[in-house]
Amino acid sequence: ELRKLSWSGIPKPVRPMTWKLLSGYLPANVDRRPATLQRKQKEYFAFIEHYYDSRNDEVHQDTYRQIHIDIPRMSPEALILQPKVTEIFERILFIWAIRHPASGYVQGINDLVTPFFVVFICEYI
Repeated sequence: ELRKLSWSGIPKPVRPMTWKLLSGYLPANVDRRPATLQRKQKEYFAFIEHYYDSRNDEVHQDTYRQIHIDIPRMSPEALILQPKVTEIFERILFIWAIRHPASGYVQGINDLVTPFFVVFICEYI
């Protein structure tokens, strides 16, 4: 039902939650959301510790270099120029590439992350 209601557009105030539900990031069951969110955040921080710390390893230098080339090309520029935002994108893209070795990092993956980042951050700013 939510998918049908969203087809014509999602009002800005409910857009972040709607995207989280429709993408499967959060469950439809309200009672399960806090535990799911906590589990996913814990998992992400474990990925940072496990994968991101290997970014300086020789085997990952090409991936890391390509991410650094692509990040400045992303938009909206006002967000990307912020050092903290650049670091967040770098982490997300590097971890995704290492966890998906069949495709690795390819140009354009960064463009898929941007709309999710912008919509999700709107919830907090």
